[in-house]
Amino acid sequence: QMLNSSDLSVQRLASCALCNVCANHEGNKKQARLVGALPVLVRLLSASQVPEVLSPVAGAVCNLSMKCPENKAEFVSLGAIAVLQQLVTSPIPSLHGNALAALEQLDDSL
Repeated sequence: QMLNSSDLSVQRLASCALCNVCANHEGNKKQARLVGALPVLVRLLSASQVPEVLSPVAGAVCNLSMKCPENKAEFVSLGAIAVLQQLVTSPIPSLHGNALAALEQLDDSL
């Protein structure tokens, strides 16, 4: 729900929290998928223009994809790779780094 907030600060904080609770925790990664967080994250990547929101969202995509083939497959099917390829060109170091890390998790050719 918080990811869907119209308040950018809430989106940023929710993305940061999701990024942190899913790092190295398979159960939380599965739960995030089951409650529908993955499509919301891809929508935020596509719709937001705010680096302070985009960076933690890309970080969450990275952590949710790491060692989780089900989440990776869903992100790929949702079109996350194309969106992340655009974000990786950002001059903002945190956004560039998180987008690149997420791409490395999703794209086997990297």
